[in-house]
Amino acid sequence: MSDAQREMLGKLAVSQTAPVRQVQRARVLVLAGQGAANCRIAEQVGVTVSTVRAWRDRFAVEGVAKLGAVRAGRGRKAVIPQATIEQSCI
Repeated sequence: MSDAQREMLGKLAVSQTAPVRQVQRARVLVLAGQGAANCRIAEQVGVTVSTVRAWRDRFAVEGVAKLGAVRAGRGRKAVIPQATIEQSCI
């Protein structure tokens, strides 16, 4: 982890205006950068150990760039079919 990444994550970890998920992810990464164990990080942040492992791995591959991105296939699925939406816009 570079000094610039550490600084940015430190600011995000204490942010009161950033989305909660981003703050949690930043806290996980800051604690990991300080050398904390996965189980200790999970306890402090309030997530599971597998979540900590996943975010450490994802950070190692993608860096800070995709910190707030939701991966494809995640999130709420559409309830209204696209055809209905298109029909109502006519």
